[in-house]
Amino acid sequence: MTMQHFDLDALATFVEIVATGSFTEAGQRVGKTQAAVSASISRLEKRLGQRLLNRTARTVSLTPLGKVLYERSRTLLALEQETIEALGGLGTRKHVRLGMPDDYIGLFGVS
Repeated sequence: MTMQHFDLDALATFVEIVATGSFTEAGQRVGKTQAAVSASISRLEKRLGQRLLNRTARTVSLTPLGKVLYERSRTLLALEQETIEALGGLGTRKHVRLGMPDDYIGLFGVS
């Protein structure tokens, strides 16, 4: 059975888009260009096979699938932060480095 994974960075970007209602402002908050934010969301939508956001020239709103992913993403990101804080008390390093085969890199939105 193949495990599926979400890119937490992409989920954080998605949450910021919903919070700000803007791809540009979300990008500013997460340190990405508007184009990088758009690409991140496009990859998520492609992976899920459905749109997450309804976009117009001035507004962004959630699709039904987007609503589910938004709530779950907030929970995942909060758990990630709690885990980082818990691990931070165990040593001086605050970063976790993972190794993986090159074949898996695309799953995480890294090129």
